[in-house]
Amino acid sequence: MAALSVSFSALFTALIVSCTIGSYESGDGEHSYSTAEMAVFSTAQEKITEGILDDDRTIIIASPISTAPIKKNYSQFIHNDSIRLMFHYNKATENEKLTEASSAIGFTPVYQPKVALTDTLKTETKTDPVNLISAWKSKNGKYYNINLSVKTGVADEQKPHILGIVCDSVSQSPLSEASNAPMRKTTLHLRLTHDQNNMPLYYSSELYLSITQEQLLSILKHYGIAPSSNTEIIFTLNTFKGEEHIRM
Repeated sequence: MAALSVSFSALFTALIVSCTIGSYESGDGEHSYSTAEMAVFSTAQEKITEGILDDDRTIIIASPISTAPIKKNYSQFIHNDSIRLMFHYNKATENEKLTEASSAIGFTPVYQPKVALTDTLKTETKTDPVNLISAWKSKNGKYYNINLSVKTGVADEQKPHILGIVCDSVSQSPLSEASNAPMRKTTLHLRLTHDQNNMPLYYSSELYLSITQEQLLSILKHYGIAPSSNTEIIFTLNTFKGEEHIRM
């Protein structure tokens, strides 16, 4: 098990962490045909035996995972007796309702930060660059996922990176050019904030974020906008390649 002591504060606080179960073999070894999927697991019992994948299938774990070390080391990721993970495993069988993991290889806890509203922020936010790896909406529509990495390293004084997600605005536009078109498209304009805090740029540390559909619904409620199936987010972040805009 490994943890990189880079802390995050302000809009969310966490550690860049990952856990490996057993050892990884390079080449055509035991874990050469593994897969990784995001899932939500209950931490209410002594062991994790199953979870819910992002396509709403149930994943059954052949060798249950103890929740004791998860509760001890990753308590900041647990909400309402459940934890969201990027789960690495060897797939045994699968069908339209479930999949079975013959063995668990490891996992990375997923941050689920609270989205702040720009007009509620009391201090100026920075947008120091990060590296965008990927972004996607879950198949069940419940999560908007972002995989990125930050630059860090060893310094004389360890300082935290400060990251957050803010909603700058919400806009609506008709789905048709017809003046009487009843359906409208709702777009939430979200932005990643990041303060490097003078940390050196030696190494890249990867992390996952998930914005929940529940978060977006609360934002729409704040602006007095009724939820709709025609809703998308435009996520803006500053990268080392320049500003990028992701539609999800």
